[in-house]
Amino acid sequence: MTLTEVDFPKRMFQGVIHTGDAGATVFQDVFEGPVSVVVSDPYARGGRGSGTVDAPGAAIDISVTVSDTGTIKGRFLMPDHVTPIPYATVTLKLGPKVIGRATTASSGELGSFEFDYVPMGDVLVEVEDPLTLMTGSNKGTLTTNGQEMYLEVVALGLGTVSGSRLAVECRRRACDRPRRAAQDHFRRLCGHRLCR
Repeated sequence: MTLTEVDFPKRMFQGVIHTGDAGATVFQDVFEGPVSVVVSDPYARGGRGSGTVDAPGAAIDISVTVSDTGTIKGRFLMPDHVTPIPYATVTLKLGPKVIGRATTASSGELGSFEFDYVPMGDVLVEVEDPLTLMTGSNKGTLTTNGQEMYLEVVALGLGTVSGSRLAVECRRRACDRPRRAAQDHFRRLCGHRLCR
């Protein structure tokens, strides 16, 4: 069993579950923040899960079911489909459940990521670059034990949003105060009520 801290310092903890351990192990001194857990057995089956340590000294339970699994590999690229993006946050979902978190590689094959022991089924990889806030996603389906799937994720291009300011006309007497030019909001508070 391996527990990995997703955020800095990104330490990894190794553990072994023995017959008398009731299927559980405990990792001490894990920093607060998101963590990812990978479990495997001698028969090439495995599972993964994730959770968040909310505070120093807090304890969390992460249940992982061991089953037939595959591997998800991929790379996060700029909208030009060529330039890799390192240090991005990768989230792996099986259906609606988050089962893994990682960071794209900053050395070797830049922008790459890998998840071992991913259970069979429909998977979704969501990636966000914390520097540019560009995001992207890709999905696929693992159908056979030991399957290796490559999911290239291309960041969505950033654009420009433009619009115009709308004047809000209040129909209540409490709102008949002179309007100031500095109030360029789409909503205005009149006393304690919101004018619509």
